[in-house]
Amino acid sequence: MVTFVRDTQATGCVGCRVSSMAETTSDKAWLKAFDFVAALPVIIWLTWNCGLLSLALFLETREFFHQAQWALGLKIVNQAMAIAFFVLQIVLFALRPVAKQKSQGFIPRFAAIFTMSAGLLYFYAPVASPNDLVQGVAALFGITGLSLSLYALRWLGRSFSILPEARRLVTDGPYRFVRHPLYVAEALSTLGVTLQLQQPLGALLAISIYLGQFARMGYEEEVLERAFPEYADYRKRTFRLIPYIY
Repeated sequence: MVTFVRDTQATGCVGCRVSSMAETTSDKAWLKAFDFVAALPVIIWLTWNCGLLSLALFLETREFFHQAQWALGLKIVNQAMAIAFFVLQIVLFALRPVAKQKSQGFIPRFAAIFTMSAGLLYFYAPVASPNDLVQGVAALFGITGLSLSLYALRWLGRSFSILPEARRLVTDGPYRFVRHPLYVAEALSTLGVTLQLQQPLGALLAISIYLGQFARMGYEEEVLERAFPEYADYRKRTFRLIPYIY
């Protein structure tokens, strides 16, 4: 006679594993929801920027059809690329995974929020007297910076963040050569906007943004080094901003 004995211990372990997996999935869902809520102010800020840029794009396009000018044409291209950049950021914020490591303390967060807020002031700063040459050069800086920004975001993907956070270590694309290609791109875009403003206010805004970005780089590298042990080796073989210079 064959006797079947139920292994209650094994069954119990399976039940524990299923329960543990369910709890883990639930925890991840809550963390994802909390991360999305925490990112809402930034998403709203980016959406507001998109609205302002879309209005400016509409007005400038209408003006271009009435009086075509090469500098205005470049500015329209610059505005359209800026909108694409902001929309891509909104999508990445909505789809990004939960961070593996975050910065500690108030100052790293303040540096990120300060530079973001300083960038918003550009929309309200007084514009200098129209000059086709200056407008054209400024638009070229903007187009170059935004092109590099979109390229960097293509590789950074869902690891993108405003605050110093670590989600995934990206070492491909432009990140093979420099650790902060997105900041290089933003520096060029900032210079393009600064050229269009009245001085010295425009220069003061640019300097404040550049100082904030330098601080953010340091805080981001600290977070990445804590999250990924291999970051120390990556840091040794790459440049921070400019290949073979810095």
